[in-house]
Amino acid sequence: MVGIKFKDLQLEVMIDSDSGQIYGIKFEDREFMHPGAVESVPGWPNSELVAFPFFGPADKHQVVWNNEVYPLDQHGISRVLPWEIIFNADKGVTLKQSYDGSEVPNPKSGKNHPKSMKWMPFELEKRLMMDCYALNLYFNIKNTGDEIMPFNLGWHPAFRTEGEGDLGKLYVEGSEDPIASVRDVLQGGPIIIDTSRILYRGDSQGIDFRMDGFEAAVLWTPHEGMICIEPVLKRPVVNGAYFSEGEFDTVAPNQTRRYKLSIRPFVF
Repeated sequence: MVGIKFKDLQLEVMIDSDSGQIYGIKFEDREFMHPGAVESVPGWPNSELVAFPFFGPADKHQVVWNNEVYPLDQHGISRVLPWEIIFNADKGVTLKQSYDGSEVPNPKSGKNHPKSMKWMPFELEKRLMMDCYALNLYFNIKNTGDEIMPFNLGWHPAFRTEGEGDLGKLYVEGSEDPIASVRDVLQGGPIIIDTSRILYRGDSQGIDFRMDGFEAAVLWTPHEGMICIEPVLKRPVVNGAYFSEGEFDTVAPNQTRRYKLSIRPFVF
């Protein structure tokens, strides 16, 4: 693992240049990110991943568009593609995936999972930039193929939880009452909510998570030591048929769609 660090004032971000994952977000010397990408920790073996061209599982691990069937496992193909660092500065970094439409091996192959995955050609950029005490993420999706591409983009970060009792509360914008605790999510399973802002509060630190262009978010955790706050462009079609039903975005050949997220850690 080769780590990349950039810092502004009291905010520091650490990225694994091999996997492209953010494995550390520190503010006032406190860690906010679940370090699954670089450490053997309970819960989830990642700290974050990009879900593209769809979020969640698809029916029979297949996506259908214009009568063509594409074999794709959960969260799509981006999670298995390498990232290239194309820009690295004091206050930010840009990573890029370039995919030509060929088959790639599926790490989850076996039983009913496809041996390989395939999708339409694209370029995907993940740009991280400091803005005072916030980390902004910009996702640029370019269609490098010759037909319209449908997609649903999701980001799947895992944050550390903090505190005893219910291990932190989760709020949506405009609500003074929590929608759930981390323990509620652990015991009850994923929660899908329509919102553009989520606030996590532990005993003495928290995260203000704002989403621009993302209509929904999924809350999920397999372990009380972490909480995943996962913005999604459109509500995921749970075990459904992508893209024959439900809403989705599209991008025309040689065109680019852009989306933004903002993470502001805080202590109290």
